[in-house]
Amino acid sequence: MIDSPLIVFLNTYGVVILFVLVSLYIWFYERKKEEVLHVIFAAIIASIIALVLKDLLGIPRPFLSDGKPPLAGYTNLQSFPSLHTTLAFSLATTVALHQRKTGILVFLLAALIGIGRVAANLHYPIDIAGGAVLGTVASLFTEKIHFSISRKRG
Repeated sequence: MIDSPLIVFLNTYGVVILFVLVSLYIWFYERKKEEVLHVIFAAIIASIIALVLKDLLGIPRPFLSDGKPPLAGYTNLQSFPSLHTTLAFSLATTVALHQRKTGILVFLLAALIGIGRVAANLHYPIDIAGGAVLGTVASLFTEKIHFSISRKRG
């Protein structure tokens, strides 16, 4: 069951699907285009920081040390922080800052993405925690920048 094609697909692309669906919902249903820009900007900042940390720290993925195969083939061998979880939590935080009820749902989905990454033997729990903190902080940072710019304008 854990290595079914659907589980592999969701573990690989779930965060992208979540990102696209939530952005489309905000853009078309809520008609809050500026919020979609916050989501995108937070994701970019979080991704850059996560990728730099992965390269600097070079912590190997669990399957490299425990001998158990990962759920799917991966060429990126660095583990910390989880980029998928970083993106999911930056999305969840940005949404929660603007729409509390929807944000709670997205936080639950973000947590499931992180759990799935550990279950797939691609990350350690600390990678998920680090990604969650990084994504949340990146989102709060972009919100603060937006708030500062908005105050200066008017």
